[in-house]
Amino acid sequence: MALPCLGKSVFEFQKAVTNSLQPSEMNSGKDSGKNIVAMKKRNFIGRQVGKRRNELDWTQDYLADRLEDAGWQNAKRSTVSKIEDGSLRIDLTQLYYLAVALRVHPIHFLPKMDWSKPVKAQIYSQ
Repeated sequence: MALPCLGKSVFEFQKAVTNSLQPSEMNSGKDSGKNIVAMKKRNFIGRQVGKRRNELDWTQDYLADRLEDAGWQNAKRSTVSKIEDGSLRIDLTQLYYLAVALRVHPIHFLPKMDWSKPVKAQIYSQ
């Protein structure tokens, strides 16, 4: 099964968000909402991670410990929080650490494909 493609890299997305700001907004704090939008779209598996953690009745601290046992170095509660809120980008190695820690197959984290909808709509509607 192929992974859904976002069409643009995270860096291209962030550049587009930054370029949409007026020069006066660049360091004034007015852009913070736009940057948060960009940050929240870094991963689309966070909700699935949070659901599975809650199913197991685990705390974020306990999941962080399990991630370290699986091989994710320096996993902390804040790491789990960032995964779950979507602000931490997840690579394939980290996806496998999550699967091992949460005792599921990595495919569990990917959205079901609905061929009648655009890819982005499927990814962010979970």
